[in-house]
Amino acid sequence: METLTRAFLVLQVICLHNVRIDTETQSRTSSQAVEKRSHADHDHYDGLPDLLDRFAIGQVRVPPGFGGPTNPGAIALLDQLRSRGISVRSIAAPVSWEAGGVQFTLLHPADGWQPDVSDNARSLVLDVCFAGRHLLLTGDLEQPGLAELVGQDPPDPPPDVMLAPHHGGKAANPAWLYEWAQPRTIVVSQKAPAARSGDALAPIAERGTPLLRTWRQGAICLRFTGAGITARGFLEKSDDPDQYMVFADVLTDWPRLVNVPTFRFLAGFAGFAIGVIVCVALAVVEFAAWALIAPPRIRRNDADDDADAGESDGAVQPIEVRAPDGARLVGRFLAAAGPIPTGRTVLLLHGFAETSSALERRRMAALSRQGWNVAALDSRGYGQSDGPYATFGGRESSDVRAWLDRLGEFVSFSAPSVLFRPALWGRSMGAQIALRAAAEDARVAALVLESPLVDLAAAVAVVIRKRRFPMSGLLARLILRRASKLAGSPLDRPRPIDLAPRVTCPALILHGSDDTLVPIAAARRLAAAFPEPPAWVDVPGAGHSDVVDTGGEPLLDQVVVFLSKAAEVGAPVR
Repeated sequence: METLTRAFLVLQVICLHNVRIDTETQSRTSSQAVEKRSHADHDHYDGLPDLLDRFAIGQVRVPPGFGGPTNPGAIALLDQLRSRGISVRSIAAPVSWEAGGVQFTLLHPADGWQPDVSDNARSLVLDVCFAGRHLLLTGDLEQPGLAELVGQDPPDPPPDVMLAPHHGGKAANPAWLYEWAQPRTIVVSQKAPAARSGDALAPIAERGTPLLRTWRQGAICLRFTGAGITARGFLEKSDDPDQYMVFADVLTDWPRLVNVPTFRFLAGFAGFAIGVIVCVALAVVEFAAWALIAPPRIRRNDADDDADAGESDGAVQPIEVRAPDGARLVGRFLAAAGPIPTGRTVLLLHGFAETSSALERRRMAALSRQGWNVAALDSRGYGQSDGPYATFGGRESSDVRAWLDRLGEFVSFSAPSVLFRPALWGRSMGAQIALRAAAEDARVAALVLESPLVDLAAAVAVVIRKRRFPMSGLLARLILRRASKLAGSPLDRPRPIDLAPRVTCPALILHGSDDTLVPIAAARRLAAAFPEPPAWVDVPGAGHSDVVDTGGEPLLDQVVVFLSKAAEVGAPVR
């Protein structure tokens, strides 16, 4: 048997004729290797001369009383060791030592313990620990050594792998030995049992403890790893020489633990807890999915109308149109200030969980004063517009085309000689809608994206994290999948970053430096996707929804200048 460590080679000639143990890092040579002789039976030391030729052995450790007048073979072996300059040391329990990261603890025999009993009863019993995993080697231990060992405190923790004493013999493997040790896996070096002969290990295997037999698996290689002690038999078929049968703690303990009442209680409680967690997660997904596509409807009131009218020089008039699916869409129109009519018209598209009134107060008056018609529109499912579900552009882009048709007719009716030059200004969700509409309709002469959504799933995940829910990314994907199914249209496809290359009109991006919902790096990636670099305005100190409030009149002036230049580029649109 070989125990290979990072710094030391530790070899024990013990009753493991066909069992090899190693760690993940194998070192085949060492001037400090240590050999432990379990007891003075020839089947345990006959292989030592070959090991002396293969490895540099620094010391051999033997139990007290090893060899003697009745065992000339053992005496000859000791003489051979000394002739090679190899130190021979007698060890007795209790003693521990460390070599190359491996901890060795001798459990049996104690110094002076019953010197007249058989060599088997005085076999070394050794606990080998590496990376928190324990291997218990028992040699040919038999009575009265078994009783002496079990008289000690049980191993804590129980061994991951235990060598069955004396080749699995019936007298050396009583049931009480395994009740004491509680091994997770048992390895036995034995020949196939004769027909109708008793098998001391069969009842233990029937109780669910994994049992590896050399006559069945062939030579067994045990390997210490961070995940546990793994094993592979030489006769087991595998295309990968490093493919091991893994005996993880839970798997090896499972058959025995399922019969423990405490374990059954814990398993039941864990199942109940998992069920509660799943139910809560499903409830969160369902609630959030409905909130995305059917947020609480905010209605315009008289105070909103009075406030908006008071900030403009002209009369605000209601407008409406029928969407392609028949939904009634509502908005408000303010003509450009001044005596000369114009076809330059800005369509304002609001964000999530708000209405057109959120954009009117500052934008509508400022644009009107600078010679632009302004249409503030309630998206479907918002404000006074019909339509049961919002789709973040899936149906709204068609709604925008319907609005462009309606407003073009409205402008032509009011002033037949002017040319219709529409621009889209969207905030957050409205920016996502505006971007898709501009990619699909060549009539759009300019595009203003205020705090644009770049990745809807990422934005939903940010909101979930702020509410301290775990697994925000997974929940966000589940919410979007459920919301898309409810709405009958994908909410996050196509992505804004996939639509940007199809936009041919001039574009302007307004972004707050303190936006936590859409990081500025994400907005920069969106800008880089346009075929022509869009104009960019950073608004210091602004978050996601207060860009215009923070930027104030200077920012509105910048937007008006951009729109005026964009309206002069390209052929006019009727």
